[in-house]
Amino acid sequence: IVTHVDKRRLHPTHILNKNTKINLKKISMVAWETNLFSDFFIKALHDFKFDALMLHTSQHLSSIQEQVKIPTYVNHYPIFELFSPTKKTKKKNDTFNIVSINAFQPRKGWSELISAYYSTFFEFDNVCLRIKTHGKKEEIINSIAIIKKSHCNTEFVKNTEGQYHTVITAPKCKIEIDNRFISDHEVEEYYSNFDLFACATKGEGFGLTIAQACASGIAIMCPNKGGHNDFCDDSCYKVKTYTSACAGLPEGYYSGKNMYFFQCDHLSLKEKFLEAYNDWKSGAIEQRGEKTKTHIENHLSTEKCYKNILKIMEELK
Repeated sequence: IVTHVDKRRLHPTHILNKNTKINLKKISMVAWETNLFSDFFIKALHDFKFDALMLHTSQHLSSIQEQVKIPTYVNHYPIFELFSPTKKTKKKNDTFNIVSINAFQPRKGWSELISAYYSTFFEFDNVCLRIKTHGKKEEIINSIAIIKKSHCNTEFVKNTEGQYHTVITAPKCKIEIDNRFISDHEVEEYYSNFDLFACATKGEGFGLTIAQACASGIAIMCPNKGGHNDFCDDSCYKVKTYTSACAGLPEGYYSGKNMYFFQCDHLSLKEKFLEAYNDWKSGAIEQRGEKTKTHIENHLSTEKCYKNILKIMEELK
């Protein structure tokens, strides 16, 4: 165990060095998204003779423990060791600003999120979604353009001569794409510029960007199933989900045979988007964010995380 020192605090791991009740074991710590592991991971776990497994959330704990056949525990990621935003005063403006921060890949549910966004706010010119991601901007723009095109409205209009022609209208709501690199310090500032963090992820072994948004004190819209629900309480806008196969993901790491995700329901996404918008109009959305912030500060405190890992290691002696 290495005691790490930074400018802010001494990590409590020095306690582990002095505790004679602990015999160090080989523990695999992993944030996993689906209900089971693939054979790829199970083989590595057994080949390297791990004594125990540690997950970052309780999602799928029992089914995974049954599968790996070694002691399996939960210890939340100590987010406040690396991310401790100070309270910022958000500038008031006339636009409902939504942000979603994730890798631009199928598991993150971008297609479902963007489709519901365009459908909900088609006629709203005072709503903007910022997509903070990484990758080639042209590819991201092309992916969004395909979704946008499917939401354009086609009307048949009769002219003065009695002939019909088509008029195609696009959604009035806006989407911004930000694929810049930002530092840890800039991340802490980033969230404070928005009214709502929204995601339609199909599975999270923890959900770091969701946890960061919670800690920043902005309102959260997220699926009602997934690992992030360990720290996202009912102050969040919870979207209904249904079971979904693991399609379009890297071979070897996922299998469609017995593994599954949770996919957001389209109508529920629209309902929660509109609920958040109405709360923004009335000013109630800020209270949602504050409640979420208070909950995560209590639930994922550094003290709790380290006390729990100490208890686990003593149990493994």
